[in-house]
Amino acid sequence: MSETLVSARSGDAAAIVQDVSPADYPLVPAPEPVLESAAPRRLAWRALLLDQRAYTTVVTQASPLKQGFYTLLLILGIVVVARLVGWGLGYLASPRLESMQTLLQNFVTGLPWYQTQVQQEPQFATQFAQSYWLSWEGVRYALGIPTPTNQGIYIGALILDTLMAWFVFGTVAHWLARWFGGVGSWKQTLGAAALAYAPLLLLVVEAVPGAYVPLTLLFLMMLVGKYQAVKSAHGLAPGYTLASILLPYLIGLVVLLAVTLFGGAYGLEQIPYVDTGLRTFSIFSGLLR
Repeated sequence: MSETLVSARSGDAAAIVQDVSPADYPLVPAPEPVLESAAPRRLAWRALLLDQRAYTTVVTQASPLKQGFYTLLLILGIVVVARLVGWGLGYLASPRLESMQTLLQNFVTGLPWYQTQVQQEPQFATQFAQSYWLSWEGVRYALGIPTPTNQGIYIGALILDTLMAWFVFGTVAHWLARWFGGVGSWKQTLGAAALAYAPLLLLVVEAVPGAYVPLTLLFLMMLVGKYQAVKSAHGLAPGYTLASILLPYLIGLVVLLAVTLFGGAYGLEQIPYVDTGLRTFSIFSGLLR
């Protein structure tokens, strides 16, 4: 800021005018653009298109965790409905094996061997029926024939895996982002991270029997979404944001390897004579040194 002496028209009076430079009054950064609506269906659609405004909209909500969770439930609901439609169409188009299954079961249960086993062990009939049913379920799964059992397992695993991955990844990424200097809250991080699973909506193509989506494409799109989520919630530099979303995978890999190694070692110790053999080998190796 500088001062300039300016003569007044009235005579000897003078006025001091201050020159204002842009550096004296820095510009306030413009707010991040947001969507016109924060409805879950709107957020899910824009997040599928990798729109950064969807993540910023969730972060700026009064309850970002609730808004993100509702959006994630909507995504899973759409995927489940599409999966059920695909299962129904595939079931109608698949060959029927029930008659063959019943015919073979009647043949086996009519053998003298079976009758002898039932007389010797009354629970044999129940155990055989369960094993026989599971065997045919495996045959249908191997042939690609949809059944209520395998579809129920698939849907249940999809929901539980997605919710667990969202919670664990969001929590670990939040801790890392805060460690790197992020300013977002835990609720903002999880709320925004929920939108990163919007690419699961591509699985609706599985409503057509035989159609599928490459898992690599889903993973890469969700990774980009997680980057956008952490960026919106914490405002970190690109390098720190990338580290915040990649390190959780590295930490998970280290934990998995540790569990595998130590779990395998613990399992070996339970085998008779393995622990004694290892100690004997260690002593013998020491004597040879």
